Amino acid sequence: MQQSVRSARLPVLILSLGVALAGRPCLAARLVPMSVSIDGKVVMKASTGDNGNQGPDIVWDYLKKAKFAPTNGFQVEPNRDDPLSATLTGNVVLTVIYGGRADLSELKLVRAAENGPWQIAPEEIERTFKTRHKPFAFSVVLGGKPTLWTVQQTRTGKTADNPDNVWRELKRLTIYGKKMAPDADDPLHATLTGGMTIKLFYAEQPWGQADVSQLKLVRDRPNTLWRIDPVEVDRTLQGRTKPE
Repeated sequence: MQQSVRSARLPVLILSLGVALAGRPCLAARLVPMSVSIDGKVVMKASTGDNGNQGPDIVWDYLKKAKFAPTNGFQVEPNRDDPLSATLTGNVVLTVIYGGRADLSELKLVRAAENGPWQIAPEEIERTFKTRHKPFAFSVVLGGKPTLWTVQQTRTGKTADNPDNVWRELKRLTIYGKKMAPDADDPLHATLTGGMTIKLFYAEQPWGQADVSQLKLVRDRPNTLWRIDPVEVDRTLQGRTKPE
């Protein structure tokens, strides 16, 4: 089932790192972008890479070595009493793709030397490790096989994640996978029948599921992707099996 979660990680940027020489297989890497935004505007960026097998907790630890560069004309103002540190304030969001998102009121930065690159202060990485919004994804198992899925997402805001508010996120998510035919009398609705299981994976771990015999999908315009009908999400919210 771990594989089905990773299949939901779309879109994923794949970079070729090797050439098949002497019968050796090529290696592939996953780009892991990082960013800091203030009041909805990205002000700093960094990135690293891995082989795609690391979980969200390991990915968040990449911040320990990441060096951020200001973007969009942003200038970091050092603290008056310490030019090697700075404090960003406002609606600050620290995002690590595949690692999670932290919504903060302030974020401390440090650097090794004046004019050197900025890094996230170690205590901030530790502070946000448990409180951040971790990545999640849904899959719909039909006929014993993952048939539909969502891309990996994170919640927003300063309220902590829990199985209920993460499950409600399904109302807004686009569904990918098998092409679904609309209802004969309504191109904006589709109805799936048969034994199905909706599964939630949070930080790549099972976080509840709902068994349904019918599932209704909706979309805003013909020939666009589907979403699960919000009424269905509310119905499954009450009847699902929660994580232990």
